[in-house]
Amino acid sequence: MRKLLYIVLIYGFLTGCSSESVEDNTAPTIPTLSYPLNNQSCTDVILNLEWATSEDNEGDAVSYLIQVAKDAGFTNLFHESTVMGTSKELTFEINESYYWRVKALDSQNASSNFSNMYRFYSEGEGTENHVPFAAELIAPLEDSFIVSGEVKLEWSAVDLDKDDVLTYDVFIGTSMESLASEVTNSIDTFCNVNAQSGITYYWRVDVKDTKGGIAIGQIWEFTGM
Repeated sequence: MRKLLYIVLIYGFLTGCSSESVEDNTAPTIPTLSYPLNNQSCTDVILNLEWATSEDNEGDAVSYLIQVAKDAGFTNLFHESTVMGTSKELTFEINESYYWRVKALDSQNASSNFSNMYRFYSEGEGTENHVPFAAELIAPLEDSFIVSGEVKLEWSAVDLDKDDVLTYDVFIGTSMESLASEVTNSIDTFCNVNAQSGITYYWRVDVKDTKGGIAIGQIWEFTGM
């Protein structure tokens, strides 16, 4: 009986230590993207995406999950993979906007948040017009609760062709599948809408340039209260 008690105590001590070591594990630091730079135009279709090494407090081996998409919401993934190094060579299509981000994972399955999202344009040789980048959300914040009444929707947009005048089509609705046109061909980067309490609204902004280029926006949402 005494031997059995010793075994139980030793087992509890060992498993307790094991649990504590797992709980004490911290995630690696968030990677910092280094190439391509944000809003960069790239003439090479074969690019080596690069980021800085993440630090891990416990000295665990660190791998990186890289995502590349054709939309800022990462719903249309172009590439996703996990690599051990801090770079990934990919071949891109010409005349396309791409969005990419990276997060770090350690050998105990703890992961950092994703890095900031960077975007670049794969133009190839002789591109005459760059399609605008998709609009970026300013307000209301994604999934936020907003006092009902008049709500100001705000966004920003970038086009590598500095002489292009950008216009915006805004769509809004109470479901993602039934967005209705709210504003067409506006040069403003905001519009005002009325929101009712207890209703969730979905909206998106499409960006257009003067040469026929168009970037379909991702869908954002907020709820009136």
